Amino acid sequence: MTYKELIRNFPGTPRPQQDAALHALAEWIDSGKSSDVRYFGCDAPTGVGKSFLALSLAKTYQQMFGGQVWVVTQNKLLQDQYVADFPKDLFCLKGLDNYSCHEDHGKTCGQSKCGRIRAPEGEIPKFPKYCTRNCEYDQAVKAGRQAPVLLLNAAKAFNILKTH
Repeated sequence: MTYKELIRNFPGTPRPQQDAALHALAEWIDSGKSSDVRYFGCDAPTGVGKSFLALSLAKTYQQMFGGQVWVVTQNKLLQDQYVADFPKDLFCLKGLDNYSCHEDHGKTCGQSKCGRIRAPEGEIPKFPKYCTRNCEYDQAVKAGRQAPVLLLNAAKAFNILKTH
């Protein structure tokens, strides 16, 4: 049954090595060993289709067990690739320096007065009165908390994990 769910959530038609990986994932999930797993990693050569496998697994896992599932990439460039390839399937959240400040024009949220009032890593800072609260970063964090599948880069994910 799980294989059918993985295939349903797979974007496109899997290549033979991807299909073999989907069968192995389905067997692992169906064995019951996956229900206690909090983290899952995938290491494979470039071009194998890890992004497609990760998205299929993330969506299937979220549908089966509920809650939020994170897909964590090595860097922001890979996040951008996921967003380009799968724009409707996940929500991408990056760090403060990736969002423009509407109060300090020409600065990022990390460079602005608001961003300099830092909360512990991974938490939203308490914004001062001069901030409009129409903050791109604040809105992205709020939307990210509601997303079934959240896409993070490793630095952002580790900063969030440090605070929990």
